[in-house]
Amino acid sequence: MKSCQKMAGRSRLDADRNDPKRTGQLRRARATYEKLLEINPNFVIALNNLAYLYSEQFNLLDKAFEAARKARDLAPNDPSSSDTLGWILFKRGDYSWAVSLLQASAERMSEQPEVLFHLGMTYYMMNEEVRARNAFTRALAANKEFPGKEEARKRAGASDSGLYQSGN
Repeated sequence: MKSCQKMAGRSRLDADRNDPKRTGQLRRARATYEKLLEINPNFVIALNNLAYLYSEQFNLLDKAFEAARKARDLAPNDPSSSDTLGWILFKRGDYSWAVSLLQASAERMSEQPEVLFHLGMTYYMMNEEVRARNAFTRALAANKEFPGKEEARKRAGASDSGLYQSGN
């Protein structure tokens, strides 16, 4: 498995984890979403946001997967739910399922660079160089900040001979 999977968006998230104020906010957000889901277990937005928090901030991929899967099952046409589930699948190494969800999300959310970054990273892990570079380039063209922007710059500009070397 390529090391970029662990690097994607890492420096920003590490900085967030070291900020006590930010950590408290994330814990409160998690508790709020969990309480909302006690009241309404089918609240798609809460399921999706909680799945993202579990995945990106708390490294609870199994819980993230369950919440994202439920959100996607309840709202199969929602591109945000598809993106969240796709990114969690990427992190779990299930690239073939991830890419189908992320392609659909990227088609409907083509102006969202984070979605395009997720798609690019999945293509990267599947050794689809041209598609990966295209997704990274499109994400960067949005000219917005997003988690993984530096990784996208690196991957979009990598030479043809070195893009898929482990550890790049």
